Amino acid sequence: MPATDSKTGQFASALQRGILGTLLAIVAILGFGLLRELATGNLLWGSFGLLLFVGAGYGIIALFLEGYDEGRDESRDEQ
Repeated sequence: MPATDSKTGQFASALQRGILGTLLAIVAILGFGLLRELATGNLLWGSFGLLLFVGAGYGIIALFLEGYDEGRDESRDEQ
């Protein structure tokens, strides 16, 4: 997502990342629940849960880094 110049654009970008992060957290919780199936011997659902959990974690980290980069770019523009 490109860096925005207005405060409204910054707020919209932060809100979008917050909503997407919340949805990814729900997917990660679901993936963790399915991951527990590995302990019962259900490899198919457990593997699917592992993929969901790792994928959602990667997405959340990417959102944090995107927000960090956007904030860093804004602070550079002010100087």
